[in-house]
Amino acid sequence: MRSADYIPGRDGDFVEWSANLLAVCRARTADWQLDAEKITELRTLHERFRTLYELCRTPAHSSLDAQEKKAAETELKAAERHLAQLQKRRKFFTLCAIFLKFV
Repeated sequence: MRSADYIPGRDGDFVEWSANLLAVCRARTADWQLDAEKITELRTLHERFRTLYELCRTPAHSSLDAQEKKAAETELKAAERHLAQLQKRRKFFTLCAIFLKFV
């Protein structure tokens, strides 16, 4: 069953999706009003999750590694959802401003 969430549920798909989102953020820093600090935060969270995801794919990983991966995933998804909410709000306020110019 497909989730209503825009973030993929499978870890491998999420790693790819997150990398793509990071690339889009880097390309649209001005449009999305993102500063270097926010991009660095997202990159750091993405790299931490990606590293732990790769580690957990090996037989040598521990249950602590799996717990850390889950925590990293939760933190990264929260940051990405927050970014999406900010973009939705900016889009809404931009549309309102455009509308008000014509009223």
